[in-house]
Amino acid sequence: AMDVEGDNDGEFILGDDATSASILKSAVLRQATEWGPNKEDNGRYIVLLVSSSEHDAVALFSAPRGSNDTSNFALVGTFEVLPPAMPDSARDSAKLLSSTPLIQQTLENGMTQVALGLVWSNGIGSVVTLACDVKTGKFHISQLTLDGSDSVDSTSNFDGDGDEDSEVAKYYASNRIVAVDIFEASCNLFKMKASDESNTKSFNNRESEEMKRSPKETYGAGLSTDDFDADDYELYGSAVAMGESKVQSEGVADTGVSRADEEGSKTIAPTRINPMGGSIDRAGPSTTFLAICRQSGSLEIYDLSKVDGTRGIISVPSTNGGSEGPVSGSSLVWRSSGCGLGTSVLTQNGSKAPRIPRMHSTRAAEIRFFFAGPSTSAWSSDSDTTASTAAELPLGGALAPLRALCLLVETDLGDVHLYTASERGAAIDFARTPTGMVGRPSKIQANHTVKLQRRKIIAVPSSDPLNTYRHNRLNRFAAISGQSGLFAGTTRPFWVVSERGAPAVVQHRARHVAPAGGKDVPVAGFCCDIALPDTSSGGDNDGFLTLHERIGQVGSQRLTVFDGLSDIFAPLGLFPGGGLCIQKVPLGVTVRGIQFIDDVTISSATRPLYAVLISREIEADQGLLDNDGLSPEERQKIKDEKEAEKIRRQVEADLGGFEVEQEWVEEIEHDDYFKVDASLGKAPSLPKRLFELWLVDAASGWSVIDSHQLSEVEHGTSMEVMTLSELIPDTGTALAASNQDNFENDLFIVVGTGIIDKDGEDVAAKGRILLFNVTRHTEEQVEKGEAHAEMTFVYDKDIALGPVTSLSCLSSEGKNRLVVGAGAEISLEQWTGTKLLQVGFFHVNMQVQRISIFKSFFLLSDAYDSLHFLVWRESDKSLTLLAKDYEPVVLHATGLMSRGGAMSFVCHDDRENLQFLQYAPNDVASRGGNKLVCRADFHLGAQTTAIQSHFCRSSLLVNSATPTSTLAALKQQDPLFGRIEDDQRFAVHFGSVDGGLASLVPLSEQAFWRLTALQSVMSNALESSCALSCRAWRLYRRSARRGGCRSSDRMKGVIDGELVAKFADLSLATQEDLASAIGSTVELIMDNILDLKCAGMVI
Repeated sequence: AMDVEGDNDGEFILGDDATSASILKSAVLRQATEWGPNKEDNGRYIVLLVSSSEHDAVALFSAPRGSNDTSNFALVGTFEVLPPAMPDSARDSAKLLSSTPLIQQTLENGMTQVALGLVWSNGIGSVVTLACDVKTGKFHISQLTLDGSDSVDSTSNFDGDGDEDSEVAKYYASNRIVAVDIFEASCNLFKMKASDESNTKSFNNRESEEMKRSPKETYGAGLSTDDFDADDYELYGSAVAMGESKVQSEGVADTGVSRADEEGSKTIAPTRINPMGGSIDRAGPSTTFLAICRQSGSLEIYDLSKVDGTRGIISVPSTNGGSEGPVSGSSLVWRSSGCGLGTSVLTQNGSKAPRIPRMHSTRAAEIRFFFAGPSTSAWSSDSDTTASTAAELPLGGALAPLRALCLLVETDLGDVHLYTASERGAAIDFARTPTGMVGRPSKIQANHTVKLQRRKIIAVPSSDPLNTYRHNRLNRFAAISGQSGLFAGTTRPFWVVSERGAPAVVQHRARHVAPAGGKDVPVAGFCCDIALPDTSSGGDNDGFLTLHERIGQVGSQRLTVFDGLSDIFAPLGLFPGGGLCIQKVPLGVTVRGIQFIDDVTISSATRPLYAVLISREIEADQGLLDNDGLSPEERQKIKDEKEAEKIRRQVEADLGGFEVEQEWVEEIEHDDYFKVDASLGKAPSLPKRLFELWLVDAASGWSVIDSHQLSEVEHGTSMEVMTLSELIPDTGTALAASNQDNFENDLFIVVGTGIIDKDGEDVAAKGRILLFNVTRHTEEQVEKGEAHAEMTFVYDKDIALGPVTSLSCLSSEGKNRLVVGAGAEISLEQWTGTKLLQVGFFHVNMQVQRISIFKSFFLLSDAYDSLHFLVWRESDKSLTLLAKDYEPVVLHATGLMSRGGAMSFVCHDDRENLQFLQYAPNDVASRGGNKLVCRADFHLGAQTTAIQSHFCRSSLLVNSATPTSTLAALKQQDPLFGRIEDDQRFAVHFGSVDGGLASLVPLSEQAFWRLTALQSVMSNALESSCALSCRAWRLYRRSARRGGCRSSDRMKGVIDGELVAKFADLSLATQEDLASAIGSTVELIMDNILDLKCAGMVI
């Protein structure tokens, strides 16, 4: 490194000793950014933070002025960054632990400077600033020291006893700096709105004065008092209407867990002024803020523009019980406590410090402030660049409320805490946003890492992890697809984006990512603000790239470039929670069924094709009733003939002694019901419903490339895409015998229908099976204007038993046959190449609702007679009943779930219950194996119509978008993977009619009983919604019809995942209390919740 003038302030000196090659080859790159001191030199300089074994330095490179060649950068100079030394800390032994992203600051003279925050192992922090002198053109670097002396923090709140407790208390009393962040926001962001009368009062007194003012006095003349009507004050009270945070304290008996929220029990209620805690875009030019998080949990925010540069140090602020606000004119603008401890609300200068944990010594490892919502650069491309705030932009007033100021904290344990800022009277608080995520590594991942180290696939870390440099994992972005937010490259990467002002979490999946355990994090690098050409508009897209660990040799990486997040921020997209994003596709019709055509020769990932069964409403013309083309005399003649025929039948019925209605009522025609009087108007149109089968191309904007319309009185009831084997009937000939072993498989779209005659319910309904084939066109045909694929009608078969309600495919000994459920019978149909031939059947009591098949076993649900468990025997082509549920239950959906060799049947009834049945011939309750035994029941509280099975992912595979390839790589690393029962689990998932998505996951016995105890304690210790009982809500609901068929005992046996998942969003002190109440640890419970989350992920 080159010599500099002074310790904290130095000037770059050009020399011949330092070269670009010597720095880049001998040092490790930590940070990099483009920089231009002014608009003319924008992007001409590159600032690097590099480290060697003994030195850390900032290096500046530049490209030749006036040259477009960005590959030839020359070294301008270097500056060695020395660890600051306080009186009670050692400089020589200090190591660089972390650094903030390089941020550019705009100065008053229009120039820009680069700021960088550093954290050292001796608990001291520093801010390095690189600027250019306008007059001399020389570059200057200044270093600001952040005091982290190990003095006792008076805000600590600990009441433990013993040596171990004193060590924990001493740990949380330290003021060592553990994380810093530098961000840019409005200069008035953290200013309190205090009146002249309250300038001399304390913060709490100012808050009470705010509550006494009118809305117009508090929020300005732009807000009318009419915005607050009598209902607002009657329902919510004046305090809530003005955004006051209420403090509530409660107690819980018999569990040993305090129900009072240790953070002060503050609940920030949404108001009409601040509906989602949302935008805090106040007037005034932007400035740079410095956030400091200390080991004690104290979070301090400073205005760097007000820091006294002559002192070169920011000392630990003095406190007075935490009740006084920042001194006017001071650089300290905001302070709170509890950061990194999971506190529910970070309150500005809160009078009560949060409780600290008793058994954990944790701290924040990285913090990041960011805005989530529409990007300010996307509001107006032609806007006035002199506008000082977003509100002055043309669309700023409309889009500013959709931006939320957020804070993301990652602890050294791996926990992730998301906070959202909201105004509470005159102050700003950060309320924790529930995500239900478990960010820490799993035990399976730790065990897999040990296995890789034993096999010498990866090396054992030699350095102390506490003194190892930590690369940035929390990366904010300002303009990706017109949105701002944050990408967190943690153990399980995710995005934090905004939906209508509320931050939401979306999980990140990488293609062909290596199994977890080889590296600490799967995504090693992230870079945004990459201009990529947009072929559709001719402009540029703001893209980004990621660098993640790929399958293969451990350490190999994959670089992926994305052109934006258009799929996430779709015009009709939304974030329902659970780490998912959903895009609505308006088709203008009612979708009855959708199936992906899973054939690489027809449909691919780049051009997926779907078979969609839809219905649409039409208005049928009844003009024939107005004018049938007959003269009045002809109509009268026809009427007389019908009347004479009616009299004749009446006479025959009287002479024969039978009821006439049974003979002729079915032949009454429409003109016997009514007569159209043309003088009063014409016959109105008749609403009818038409069913169609569509072939949809998702790559072309979900366009319909082919369709087939069903008949007028035909309703589409089911649809499946399946492969059927072309089998010739076994007639004993040599040709038929050879065909049983050599046959072809054809892909079909199979549609089941129900036909209702024009006479309505007077005639029994029938059904029909339709087979369609899909062929893909060649490139030459597509260039001529034809669609990429077409659908061809192949065959249909009439079903006289009733409407076809279920279609499935049975694969037995490599032969695929069609299973049809119609009326009270299921039949097995065999495709012969020209027609469907029935080869087996089974008759049920009432109505076939759904058929689920695994191997050669059938799970048949009857609409009024519960479940039937059958087996198919290929030898004699017969269906045999093994067991059934004898209770009269109305079922709507059934599914299969398994763990190891145990399988359970899941059924959903009309009372919104879930039952778990099992085939157990050796159980006494099975009546000799003829009855399905009920193992558990649960009240879901929502209606569903379909239940599907999925493979339970391990936490080693959850980061992969291609789990098949990642699973293959995992088995190469660990040949024993998949031997235990938890690696052989199949769960079920379903959607509800109210738009929900849920999963049911089988658990091991240890995890089940641990979570059962936790569920019992949490239901008592936590405040429930509307003061309702969680346990009472989940009890099995019985109808009067089933009361005499079931015993009064409820089986229960199901964990309420929605309740236990709240454990991850509690503070660490509360988690310790709950874990101690059940005799467990926080680590075990968090690992079980993580396993539950990973196994329940469907996408």
